[in-house]
Amino acid sequence: MSSDLFWLVATAQVALSIGLVLRLRRVPKPRVSARDRAMANGQRQDSWLACAIVWGVILSKGSDLQGPLCAAGVVVLVWLMVRTSRRLIALSRAMRRHDGG
Repeated sequence: MSSDLFWLVATAQVALSIGLVLRLRRVPKPRVSARDRAMANGQRQDSWLACAIVWGVILSKGSDLQGPLCAAGVVVLVWLMVRTSRRLIALSRAMRRHDGG
């Protein structure tokens, strides 16, 4: 059960992360600000952390550690999803402000 929840959350986190990256790529090059670069860098770091968590769960398959790792992984991945959501919201607001509406 915890493994199923882990993979559901991991998939949602990846989808949300891809959405942010695609949104950042749509920002015209002349309008890329230091905040946008910092946002992209932070997302890259979060993606590396998510990757390490997923690999930890994969490598723990069949061991006694898999259940606790899945549970801890769910907590961290949900936290990363919240961070990504906040970045998406901030980017959307900035793009609306710049577009005049």
